[in-house]
Amino acid sequence: MWVSSWGAIATDKAKGLLSTASGNSSQGAAELSALTECRSKGGDACKIDLS
Repeated sequence: MWVSSWGAIATDKAKGLLSTASGNSSQGAAELSALTECRSKGGDACKIDLS
């Protein structure tokens, strides 16, 4: 059985932070998860690089 899931990568390049998310049910959920993790690590300018 094929299972569709989404992942994303968010970075704050100025601070050298990288965060990932995987196994999410939608692209938006994956992006939000990656951004939330990036910000929790101290990122101020987190942006999605890939989803």
